[in-house]
Amino acid sequence: MSSAPCQHKNPLAEEEELIFFDIGWQQINDVGIIPFLERVELFDTKELESKPNPISEFLSTYDTVFQMCIQREPYNFSEKLYLNYREAFARYYNKKFVPTLKSEQKKSELAFLTEFRRRWKQNNYAVLGMQRMFCYLDRFYVPNSEDLLGMKQAGYDLYKVHVFNQFKVHIRDDLLKCIRSERDGSPQDRELLRGNLSIFVGLGRELFKSPNELDIYKMDFQVFLLKQTTEYYHIEGEKWIQSMSCPEYLQKAENAINDELDRVKSYLHNSTEEELMKEVRTQILANHQESLLSADTGIVYMLKERHSDDLKRLFALYREVDGGLQPIASKMHDYICKLGDGYIEDSKDQKDKEKHTLVKNLIHLHDRFLTIVKMEFESHHEFTKAMKEAFEKFINKEYYVSNYLAIYVNHFLRKGGIGMNYNEHDLEQQMVHIVMLYGYIRDKDVFENNYSSYLANRLLSDSYANEQMEKKMIGKLKQESGYHWTQKLEDMFTDVQRSKELSKAFVRKNTSHIDFTMNMTVCTQGAWPSSAIPKIKCAAELEPCVLRFTQFYESKHVGRKLHVRWDKGSAELSVRFNPKTERVVCVTTYQMIILLLFNHTGRDGILTYDQLLELSAMEEGELKAAALSLAHPKIKVLQKKPNKPEIKSTDKFRLNPAFKSQNSRITVPILKTAKQQEDETNESEQQIQLKRRHQVDAAIVRIMKARKQLKHNVLVSEVRGQLQNRFDAQPNLIKQRMEAMIELEYLERDMSDRTSYLYRQ
Repeated sequence: MSSAPCQHKNPLAEEEELIFFDIGWQQINDVGIIPFLERVELFDTKELESKPNPISEFLSTYDTVFQMCIQREPYNFSEKLYLNYREAFARYYNKKFVPTLKSEQKKSELAFLTEFRRRWKQNNYAVLGMQRMFCYLDRFYVPNSEDLLGMKQAGYDLYKVHVFNQFKVHIRDDLLKCIRSERDGSPQDRELLRGNLSIFVGLGRELFKSPNELDIYKMDFQVFLLKQTTEYYHIEGEKWIQSMSCPEYLQKAENAINDELDRVKSYLHNSTEEELMKEVRTQILANHQESLLSADTGIVYMLKERHSDDLKRLFALYREVDGGLQPIASKMHDYICKLGDGYIEDSKDQKDKEKHTLVKNLIHLHDRFLTIVKMEFESHHEFTKAMKEAFEKFINKEYYVSNYLAIYVNHFLRKGGIGMNYNEHDLEQQMVHIVMLYGYIRDKDVFENNYSSYLANRLLSDSYANEQMEKKMIGKLKQESGYHWTQKLEDMFTDVQRSKELSKAFVRKNTSHIDFTMNMTVCTQGAWPSSAIPKIKCAAELEPCVLRFTQFYESKHVGRKLHVRWDKGSAELSVRFNPKTERVVCVTTYQMIILLLFNHTGRDGILTYDQLLELSAMEEGELKAAALSLAHPKIKVLQKKPNKPEIKSTDKFRLNPAFKSQNSRITVPILKTAKQQEDETNESEQQIQLKRRHQVDAAIVRIMKARKQLKHNVLVSEVRGQLQNRFDAQPNLIKQRMEAMIELEYLERDMSDRTSYLYRQ
């Protein structure tokens, strides 16, 4: 239909003749409606071009409608025109649309769908053209009348009543059959499906305003589509789960989901996607999740074999299911715990030399699952959390794991240690895993105490492989644990650096008085792990130099007191065993002092154990360990009579005149007695307990200073919460420290409520 401007005469310009309704309506019907609807029947055909819509007919019809609406009562025929407009549409639908559709309905589904879509297009054309001819009613009559639909809306309403309602069940069933056939693999005319489904949407949009414009589509089609979808995929899911492995099932599910998404994109309304996909995923994913994950080819198999594509598919599919990732993360958590528990159990039977095996296994396990979480599970918080909780669970099962980790780090960072075998990238990754394992440890202060001791030994014996490696490790630990503890580690490095400069200055000033090389490290008390000063006599060869250095240091730092820690140093001695054999022996300072004592023996070169004890003034445990290590059958720097591992006061020692070795440098290890090891363990535990008491005290004061008054249980809970990143503070310890705080007058009990504490200002 060609468009033309709506023109009419000015009713005030001249008197018009009255148009009676029968005559006027006949003219409207014969000149306007009938010719127009005949052209509508030719819509979407080539014949339409042979019957154009003359503008003169349109203007004549419009003017007639206009004149009949502006005549004065009782000759104003607006209401009759409105009613006849509806009757004309109703006759047209019942005469042309309904019979044709019934005829095509009998032929086939395809013929019916094709005709239904064509009739909808004709209807759109008809409604628009009729509205234009009767647009005066839209402008003046309809707005001033109650409960009347506009001319266009009335046309669509009549279509719904006389056409759509009569065929909606049949068209819906035909559409659902086509969708079912397509799901079964039979190709369908998607353009035809989209055209018919657009009728449900378009009719609702014309009849209802937002947000109800999709009511027809949802109530007359979508509800039934969802029901069919539920039934279809319920059956399909049951068939798949019985005949397919988990990876095959996931592939099938992925294809089905992609097909449904493509279906939505191709011909379903986009509002269908959310509910449709939820129903599909519920039937084929959520309802079978436990069976899939627990199958022999399920999540454990995928993780074990590292089936990357299957894991990615599993994650992608269940990410869209409500609560779908949590069961997968839980299965991964249980599997990691199983592997970790196995490593922990195996470590109980390992010998000392195999202690690194546990940490290596844990690092490998961590690297493996960290990569899976990052790559296959996109670092999703559910899997990150599951992995963290799994490692925390089994790492904290046995107290010794943190000590094994500290030992491993010591060997990793020392000269000739594990870290020397890695390139720069692998070294960085290894450090990352070490720090993450440290992060999983609950009692971090145990690891930190051991780490500090091992670092002190590396620094004092100059056995660390690389200063940059050490500082990089400390930097990573600082990111995990914070500033307080790692600051002491950095202070230890600062002491070492200053001591090197101090040693150079001392040597320059005393070159003429020293006939050997000596390096001193001045350690700030409190920064280093141990502060106990063992008693020992300085060797006569070293005493003048020690005295000079003490005077040199105290002259530079007035008011400071210098103590020599003979238990922490190392030495290299040139030892002449016989006129033909001289070797460099690398020993501890305790071993050095023992060897230097043989410079002052008689011609027989023999010293008894009692003489060694008297001349060195060492503690018995330290002396036994040092002497036995020098006389060990694999070393034989000293000869011992009787040659037994036990030491008595009358046992005799001398330099081994028959010493033989192909090496020019001999490193003597230190053997520790069971009592020494027990004493060291006890000292370490005492230090840890002391630090814990101080941290609990600080937390109690900090909390009470801010809160002023708290109930006992609340204070215990808040103290545990503040210290949970350092160690698991037990309620009994907190209670003991609260009693101590009361004695120190930081706290007092509330006299009106004995379960409450008050902070004393």
